[in-house]
Amino acid sequence: MDITLLRWKIRGLEIGTAVLLKLLFTVVIPLLLLWVKGDSVTGMGLNLRSWPRNLGLALLLSGILAGSLLPFRWAVIEDAGWPKAGLGVVVGFTHNLFQAGFPEEFFYRAYLQGHLAVVFRSRLISLLLASLIFGLLHILGRLEQGIATAFAFSMLNETVRGLLYGVVWERTRSLIVPTVLHAMVSSMLGLRFFVERVLG
Repeated sequence: MDITLLRWKIRGLEIGTAVLLKLLFTVVIPLLLLWVKGDSVTGMGLNLRSWPRNLGLALLLSGILAGSLLPFRWAVIEDAGWPKAGLGVVVGFTHNLFQAGFPEEFFYRAYLQGHLAVVFRSRLISLLLASLIFGLLHILGRLEQGIATAFAFSMLNETVRGLLYGVVWERTRSLIVPTVLHAMVSSMLGLRFFVERVLG
């Protein structure tokens, strides 16, 4: 079977095999493993009982983080103009919510960090290990820059972001907050891509 058939391009935004495989390995397989074991997903941050409070916190923290990243994205905003840059944030946020935010937060925080806490009987060790694994696996997306650069960037950037998302998940026990944060930070960091390649 030719898996390239599972690829669509929407104005420079490629949605295809990689996204489907990511969803399979970060969401579907862990959910199947939980189902086979007879475990519940309610303790994994999927309980929607306190979603209004958690969504409010997520939006507040996302606004603070987006505001702190604005100076680093000022050239993109000036080149594109505020309306196009704003649309780029919305498109990037929506894309990252489903492509990176939810699948990665479900897997790294709720599934992996949660299971490591049981294995090591320590929330701190599970937070550190899940964040380190989060950083290490992001090396794959940067290998074209060379292994040393990919390793350094992933350890400094992705592992620290993983720590932030992991602490937020530990404190709230809701996937809403780290998922929204993850999507917002990724959309701000990828703003040039969404403005130039997706919006044209």
